[in-house]
Amino acid sequence: TSVSHNIGLVLAPPFLQGLTISVDYTRTRIDNTIGSVEYQDLIDDFPDRVVRDASGKIVMLDTSGVNLASSRSKTIDWTVAYHLPTERFGQFSFNAGYSRPISTQTQATATSVPLNPDLPKRASGSLAWQQGPLGLSLAANWQGAFDLYPEKTADFTYQGYLEITPRVAYTLPAALGGLDASLSIINLFDDEPSLRAAGSGNLTNDYRGRRWALELKKSF
Repeated sequence: TSVSHNIGLVLAPPFLQGLTISVDYTRTRIDNTIGSVEYQDLIDDFPDRVVRDASGKIVMLDTSGVNLASSRSKTIDWTVAYHLPTERFGQFSFNAGYSRPISTQTQATATSVPLNPDLPKRASGSLAWQQGPLGLSLAANWQGAFDLYPEKTADFTYQGYLEITPRVAYTLPAALGGLDASLSIINLFDDEPSLRAAGSGNLTNDYRGRRWALELKKSF
């Protein structure tokens, strides 16, 4: 079961047409959520997941996801959007978002010690220009460095990551088929993300390196 509370504020100042600013605060509690637990918790609280030999020695642990006792989180999100149309210089648009986890707590069982993972801060943004058939844009996705379990002695530190993607798009005249074409260079600077973060599910971006994407679209 999940219970979520959200409070939001949206600002659209009349003195600056096209600008929208929003702030959202979310508090979530989830019971019996699926997640992973420590080996000792598996041994103590999930004996059916422990395989022992004839002498009682542990030979295998089933570490697949289990129903956690509870998970609690508090986050705050900001978004900014601005659209500026001009007659002479085309249309400009800007979008940005930032997400900051305030606190997170997970507890594998009712008797286990609660954990307080330090989840990453994330941001994204884009700047775009369009005039007639030509469009240019620049997008960015960022995830900050973080220590997943700061209270533990083991190293759970994950490096930050920044992905920059420029894009150019053009619509051919109707006489030439009206084809929409675009070319993007995803992860322009070939920034290498943390494979550990990707493997643990704590990476929202694509973990691949620099790559090119050519898109062709025809409307009928």
